[in-house]
Amino acid sequence: MYPNPSVSYSNTVRPGDHFNASVTYTGSNHFSLFIQDSTQGWSHTTTGTLAGAPRSSAEVIVEAPCCTASGGILPLANFGTVHVTGSMANGAALGNAGGVTQIIMIDSAGRDKDTVSSLTSGENFTATWLRSN
Repeated sequence: MYPNPSVSYSNTVRPGDHFNASVTYTGSNHFSLFIQDSTQGWSHTTTGTLAGAPRSSAEVIVEAPCCTASGGILPLANFGTVHVTGSMANGAALGNAGGVTQIIMIDSAGRDKDTVSSLTSGENFTATWLRSN
C-alpha cells in the first residue's frame, strides 16, 4: 500500500494468464488486498493499515513495474492487449461513479507507450502495448 514499496511474489506469471484482484476496506483504517492468477491457480492476500485514507477514488491500472534500485521506472513489458473486465467500485460499475480519467503512458520523447480504450458497460476496457521506452 502506498507509500510502502511494491510487494513481489515468487509465483510464475505467463502471457495469457487471467487475474482477479480486489481491494477491500475492512474498517478502522485496515485494508485487504487480494490478487489471484486463476490460470496458474495461485492467490495472495496482503493486509495493511493506512490512517486517513480518504477512500474517495478507485483505479484500474496496467503499467510498468516500479522501481529499479536507483528509483527509476522499469521498461514497459510488451503485454500485447490486456482486456480488463468487471471493474467495480463500491459494488457498482467503475464508470457509474463519474469523473473517469484515462491515462496514457508516454516515453521521454512524448510518444505514447500504450493505448487505452473507452469504458464499455462502465466497467470494461482494453490497454494495448505500443513501445517499451
